Amino acid sequence: MSQRNSPFLCLPVDIQHLVLSNLSPKDILLCRLICKGLEGLTKERSIWIAHCRGNITSKGHPFPTYTPLNAMSLSELEHHAVNCFRVAQKWLCFAHGRSEKFPDGDFATCETVTIKEVYEGVPIYATHYLNIHGRLLLLIVYKAIWSVLDLWDVTDPTNPTKICEWTTKGSIIKALVVNKDPSSEATIALGVYTEAQEHVVQLLTVTSSLCLEILLSIPSIFVPLTLKGDLVALCKGTQSRTVIWNWKSSRYAMLDGELAEDGAINTRSEDASEEPSGSRPRFEHNYPLEVTFAHGGVLIGRTKSFTLHRTPELRHSSFEEAETAPTGYLAKHTFGYLDSICTTADEPHDADTPPSYRILTRGYTDDPWREQDEHSLHVHRLDFNLDFLEHPSTTVPYLFPPVHEARIPTRRGKLNCRKIFLSKKGVALWVQPKKWEGPYPGYAPVPLINVASSDPDEPGRISWVRMGDWEREKEYVRAAILPGSVYRLADDGSKGTALLGEGTDGEVNVRPVLLKTNRCLEADWTSMDWDEEAGRIVLGHQDGMVMLIEM
Repeated sequence: MSQRNSPFLCLPVDIQHLVLSNLSPKDILLCRLICKGLEGLTKERSIWIAHCRGNITSKGHPFPTYTPLNAMSLSELEHHAVNCFRVAQKWLCFAHGRSEKFPDGDFATCETVTIKEVYEGVPIYATHYLNIHGRLLLLIVYKAIWSVLDLWDVTDPTNPTKICEWTTKGSIIKALVVNKDPSSEATIALGVYTEAQEHVVQLLTVTSSLCLEILLSIPSIFVPLTLKGDLVALCKGTQSRTVIWNWKSSRYAMLDGELAEDGAINTRSEDASEEPSGSRPRFEHNYPLEVTFAHGGVLIGRTKSFTLHRTPELRHSSFEEAETAPTGYLAKHTFGYLDSICTTADEPHDADTPPSYRILTRGYTDDPWREQDEHSLHVHRLDFNLDFLEHPSTTVPYLFPPVHEARIPTRRGKLNCRKIFLSKKGVALWVQPKKWEGPYPGYAPVPLINVASSDPDEPGRISWVRMGDWEREKEYVRAAILPGSVYRLADDGSKGTALLGEGTDGEVNVRPVLLKTNRCLEADWTSMDWDEEAGRIVLGHQDGMVMLIEM
């Protein structure tokens, strides 16, 4: 059929646009190959904008926000539409019981690229994605003689390119956090031991030429734990105090997790275990894990407590002055003994109502007082207190205790990568460790009967036999789609119930899915980051390798 006689091309233009915008991105691109008329239609920005709004953003699926939709070029629109639609379809398949399309091992591995060998035998300390200046960058941190930061451009996942390398001779990085506000001038906060054996806090920026430069450096015994906009949260070891610092105005406030304000609330989870007798030192201290700047308050997660503080007034001009007037907590909750916590804001249903939060927690993976295979991640919900909008001086901004929502089974074992993730879209992501392998990793015990002895009660000897690669326990990247996730909502309003079950006392159990297996049995993962909008996971290895996975 000639282009002139094509019934579709004879339709009104708005009908043509409507039909094309409701096709999948790949089908739109296939239409481009049919004829010149369709090729011209599929290169119109309005079709791709309508598709992104109608099939991705309106359904709450992830889509890059670092550039407004109307400001994206046609190539950017096409790339993000194809990528985001593909990733969302994979999550939807699992949430609605269609996982047979993606067998284990293939779900998240459309592309797996090893992007760097930093230094043979040198573990990767940290990996972080950065969306800056309209480009997706990757920050890699490792320690050779001293600490080094590498910045890579991973906009094209098949051809990652190293942009720059930054280091200060003799300096060792003890802490690193990236800014949760990509528009801020400060991109990275470091806690650094200098060659002169002094500890300083340094703020770095990524310039327009994609180089790392120091914005500010101040001496401090505290280390950065969170960087958001112009605010930095600084903590120190087992100390109960947290410093809130505005680096632009040089103003400070001090929060104390052991100092209760009048009428403070104290709550405890039902399954929070008491401290074991004869416990090791790590169980005796309350280490800081996370600081979250919320509406009207600051949430601080530690190994033994979760506290809510009122947003402090930054009125002090130095650390020393702030220490003289610390602010206590409004509410405290105990989940048990944690090695990881992730607090994430829900996407608000109403622009005038501040968001509630979900909290993902994991107890100690190497707790010797519990069964080795008895382990779970837990999801709690922390609801915003609507009374706070009318009475902010007399009420708490969030309702305590947090409400338990779901349990995700995992397992215990040796774990170097402790970071866990909980997205706004209701997906949890984490590294599941290997099982305990006994005194001889890679070998299996085989009992042998002692035939030389005439005593039948004498125990037999044990022999250790080398296991094949397929027999050995491995690390996994796993994910769980939570009950309230946008991926569980179908177009007809029904909710996907695949991978959900009911446990004891009516709690919801969420069965995880396998995303990636660590095939390198001798080198564990040491770091991980996840860019949900781009559908990418990055893993740093103990042997100096970095793996970029595109879903």
